[in-house]
Amino acid sequence: MKLVRRKNKYGSGTVFIALILAAVVIVECTYLAFVIDLDRRMNVARALKCEAESILAGYDRDLLAMYGLYGFDAGEVDDKVFRDVLDPGIGDMELTLDKVYTIDNDSLDKAIASYYAYRTIGISTTVFAEQFKPILEELDKSGVIGKIKEYRESGAAPYVQEILEGAGDVGSYLEDNDDIDLSGLKNITSLIDDSKDDVTDLGTGSDVFDLDLFTENISRLETLSDMVSDKASGNTDHPLIAHYAAYNFDCYLENGSDPSIIGIDFGKIHGSEEYDSENILMGTSGKGGSVGVGAVCTFALHVISSVKFLEIYLNTEKRQQYKNIAEAVAVILAAVSDGTIDINPDVLMVIMIITVAMCKGFKEAKKVRNGEKVPLLEIKGKEYVYLGYRDFMYALMLLVPDGLLLKRMNKTLVKDFGVFGTGIRVKTRYRGTDYDYTDTYELYG
Repeated sequence: MKLVRRKNKYGSGTVFIALILAAVVIVECTYLAFVIDLDRRMNVARALKCEAESILAGYDRDLLAMYGLYGFDAGEVDDKVFRDVLDPGIGDMELTLDKVYTIDNDSLDKAIASYYAYRTIGISTTVFAEQFKPILEELDKSGVIGKIKEYRESGAAPYVQEILEGAGDVGSYLEDNDDIDLSGLKNITSLIDDSKDDVTDLGTGSDVFDLDLFTENISRLETLSDMVSDKASGNTDHPLIAHYAAYNFDCYLENGSDPSIIGIDFGKIHGSEEYDSENILMGTSGKGGSVGVGAVCTFALHVISSVKFLEIYLNTEKRQQYKNIAEAVAVILAAVSDGTIDINPDVLMVIMIITVAMCKGFKEAKKVRNGEKVPLLEIKGKEYVYLGYRDFMYALMLLVPDGLLLKRMNKTLVKDFGVFGTGIRVKTRYRGTDYDYTDTYELYG
């Protein structure tokens, strides 16, 4: 019996589908392998980024608080974050710190610009407050401040406020009515001030009631703030670099009474007083900064003595008194020497004024050395423009070039904080490909 096989019409289709599915499986597996590899490579890049950002996040908080600088200790860097982020399936990988960027002169320059961009108003306000302190004390002695306080607590204050708020309408009305006689208002201050001393007189041609004095000062503050803010993205002006060097580093003055610009005690950085500012000024190191103390005090002596000389010489009454004494001394010397010693009274007068000015200067310079602030000017018995040790140091810092100041400040920062990093580049290798990531603090551009 002959067997006849039937040809299955679906057999060729099955073979075709099997071949197609095999190809699809191969493509899918290849694509899946590619995606897994791509995911792992992205994971490696992400781990590098997280590690770099973690390192930058570990900046020294004391360095930021005291000097407004960001920096991390490269010696304390590890790869913990990198391994935590890394996919366990990748296996063991080695992380390399390819490069650590440290602060240089340009970076410090930009950091100082940013430092003052946010602090100029506060620092300027403090300076103005210190200079206006004698005026406020004089007003307080005369009871003016007490009267102002009583007024503020009285029931009349709200009504006066309403009047002041409507002053613009009054001004417009007066401008439209030029025929109104206001001459009777000229003597209004005599009704307000019943004290014997004219406490409104500042001795400089201005008075307390002169609003232009205060508006001009506020305008100067705003202008200074705008100027510094504009500089925040570029190089710092020399006066700001000198100010940073003079006021923001430790000096020989006692720590407890001589804080930084923002009021932080230098004792938090190092235990005893050091000559940091003096070393920056003179280019010395260690105790060699004592030379800077002598330079600052000598400069203060010369400035104060010169001002004292001018105060005496430009005062007609005092100058005449010295001239009378000089003429008398010249006559006595001529009589005693039988005319062999003939000194011009004017020359003798100048010598006497210089001697007195130097004596006063020595007295004030000693106070400066002890950390006190002394008045530079005395007008009508009132003292103005109080200056201290750091103020005179600042004047000398202005004579030092920017490059030297920045270099010396960098050296001082390294002494206290070690070599700190401002940026980092981390590197690793995965399946024959090198991966790296570089990151720095935005402060340094």
